[in-house]
This record gives sequence, structure tokens and C-alpha cells, in this order.
Amino acid sequence: MNAEELKLFGTETPQEAINNVMSADGNDPSKLEKVMTLPMRFNRMVLFRPWLWHAATAEFGTDIGNGRLIHAMFFKPDEGSGNGP
Repeated sequence: MNAEELKLFGTETPQEAINNVMSADGNDPSKLEKVMTLPMRFNRMVLFRPWLWHAATAEFGTDIGNGRLIHAMFFKPDEGSGNGP
């Protein structure tokens, strides 16, 4: 997050924003709005911006054939592209 984005949260550091916003309300479902659910599907790849709030559901499958496999990847955007947090 840059300084301008941090000001929107009323904070000066990313950790302060996390403490004030995510830690305070992140575990309270009444404070969150679910905007999308992606059901599990064979051979599906999902890419998303990791700084957006996200969570997995309990539906992980029952065996290796229908279970969920995660491969965490990190991409560094070009400087000045506007595609970073």
C-alpha cells in the first residue's frame, strides 16, 4: 500500500491498517460481504490479487482425485504499472 492508500484507512503503516481493519473485523462474518464464490472444478486455475480479502470454504474434496491443490505464486508488477497494491 502506498501512503495515499494508507490515508484512506486512517493509518500510516501497513501493519497499522491490518491491525485496525482486518484484525478488528476480519473474524466477524457480520462485518463482511461475500461478493463471489468459485466452486471447485477439475483443472481450474484461479488468479486473484492476494491483498484482497479471500478465504477457502470447507469443501476440499474427499480424496486426491477431487481434492484441492494450491500452488502459491508471486508476480512482481513492472514499476509504475499501477498493478500493485
